Formats: sequence, C-alpha cells, structure tokens
Amino acid sequence: EIIHLVLEGSLLLTCWHLLILAQLFRNTVAAEVDRLLDQRVLMHRAYVHTLRQQTNPHFLFNALNSAFPMMEFSPIASRRMLRDVREMLRQTLGDEGPSVTLEEEFDFLSAYIRCESVRYGDYLDAMLFIGHDVKSVSVPRFFLQPLVENAVKHGMASSEERLTIRVKATRKGSSIVLEVRNSGTLGR
Repeated sequence: EIIHLVLEGSLLLTCWHLLILAQLFRNTVAAEVDRLLDQRVLMHRAYVHTLRQQTNPHFLFNALNSAFPMMEFSPIASRRMLRDVREMLRQTLGDEGPSVTLEEEFDFLSAYIRCESVRYGDYLDAMLFIGHDVKSVSVPRFFLQPLVENAVKHGMASSEERLTIRVKATRKGSSIVLEVRNSGTLGR
C-alpha cells in the first residue's frame, strides 16, 4: 500500500508539473501572438505613412500648379479643385485610422480624379463604380490611390487620345473584386 501511495503521489506530482508546463507554454504562445499582432499593426502604420509621404508633395505641387492659372479664366473650377485638394489633404494628413470603407476610398479617388481632370482637361475621363453591397467593406486607407495614379500617369504617357480610367468594386460570391483599368496602350 505504501508503494501504491508513492505511485499516486508521483502521478499527481507529474500531472501538476504537466499543468504548469502547459500554462507556461500557453503564456509563451499568447505573448508571441501579441508580439506578432503588434508588429503587423506597426508595419501597416508604416505603410500608410509611406503612402502619405509619397502622395502629398508631388500631387500637391501639380494640383496647385494647375489651379492657380485657372483662377483668372475659371474661378469656379479653380475653387472646386482647391476644395478637392483641401479635402484630400485633410484625409491624408489626418489620423483617422489605418482603414476606411470602400465608399470613403472611392470618395477620395473621386476628388483625386477631379483634380487630375483639371490638369489634363479633355484628355482624361473617369468612370468609378462601387456596388451597393461592398460600400461598407473595410479596406486599408489609400490602397487604391497609387494604382489609379499609375493608371493616369502611364496611361497619359502611352495614349495620344482621350484616356479613360475605370475603377470598379463589386462582389463575386464571397470575394470583393477590385479593378483599375486605363484605355492606354502598352509599350509606347
């Protein structure tokens, strides 16, 4: 019976040690998951910051360069463009978080394209379509703007005719389909 008590005590002690080890392992894994999530948030913030830094100076210079000459012959269009620039800068410089709804992203793109349309005149046209069922989908802030900017920049460089930019967001099954297209040609 003493052997039986010693075996039960050893078994109980072993189980106790296993529980302690399991708890330590769980705490270690939880700490690592927290660290990885923190790292992911920091990387996303750095990405958004980089996009903001890339967009602001170049775009602002071009927009102001286009708006000031218009003040004489088209003050209404010039004021509208400056309002769009102001709104874009407010969104860009604000700290409203790393994500927005697709509808908010499309509002930003609309202002951007209106400014570029002033700059390029009749040579630039845009069609933006967002499905009602995807308007409230959360997306990273400014993730479509560089694609649209490239579509305008490279499309204008490759097209001698009117350039059309198409931006579309729809749902296909459980996926969100985002399209950015231009009517320019490749290889020019």
